[in-house]
Amino acid sequence: MRVAENLFDEMPVRVRDSVSWTTMISGYCQNGFPAHSIKTFVLMLRDSNHGIQNCDPFSYTCTMKACGCLASTRLALQLHAHVIKLHFGTQTCIQNSLVDMYIKCRAICLAETVFLNIEIPSLFCWNSMMYGYSQLYGPYEALCVFTRMPERDNVS
Repeated sequence: MRVAENLFDEMPVRVRDSVSWTTMISGYCQNGFPAHSIKTFVLMLRDSNHGIQNCDPFSYTCTMKACGCLASTRLALQLHAHVIKLHFGTQTCIQNSLVDMYIKCRAICLAETVFLNIEIPSLFCWNSMMYGYSQLYGPYEALCVFTRMPERDNVS
């Protein structure tokens, strides 16, 4: 990460785009530094003057993953509000990340709310809900979710 940080820091601010920002956000999270992911996301928003030129759904999904690692429901709610404001909420990758983030924050009611508002939940969403139910309510509740799944894969 140190080399990536150096390259990123040397990059002129005007050249930084959603790919470079998202790479840093994702890299921090994947290397066990979720708090640095969040700080980098905030810097991205500041550098873009709260505009959306550096914001894309993938920077949000990476940030949501970091938020889940930190189990911060307060931050999760802020990220959720932001994706609604930017009209990203109907994208499958955002829906999957919201459900997963809320599950990891142990906010099952919020995960359920998002899940129930998805027209056709992906297998990832179903699997996340089963995981959440198994962790918070036990195997019987997870099995109830499993039986309602319209299709299954090897992970399910």
